[in-house]
Amino acid sequence: MMRWRNGPLLISLTAIPACASPYLPERVADLVGVVVRAGPELTSAAGPNEYQIHVKVDPEEECGDVFTVDSNTTVVDARGTQRVADRSILTIGATVAVWFEVVGLSCPGKGRAEAVERRE
Repeated sequence: MMRWRNGPLLISLTAIPACASPYLPERVADLVGVVVRAGPELTSAAGPNEYQIHVKVDPEEECGDVFTVDSNTTVVDARGTQRVADRSILTIGATVAVWFEVVGLSCPGKGRAEAVERRE
């Protein structure tokens, strides 16, 4: 152990993203990919007031994941501004970061997005 003067020297290393938004979860995104499809009813699991985005890490991959974006999902634009219930920025071709808790193992995987950040 290193000592500084008469006490232990404590070193803390914390990784903080340079442009972290206060609206996003305090962890690394679970998935970063490209929106290949978007709309209110991509799967039969979509509810009447839900929107879904189909995200693939590589647009050429077979499956990807379909995420439900609902009124409980935080949507943030590229400037870090929260866009409450504004799904208009989640367009086909957009690069997005998605935070989620569980995705069903299917092709495509299906889950609910906790937060989505559009990245430019």
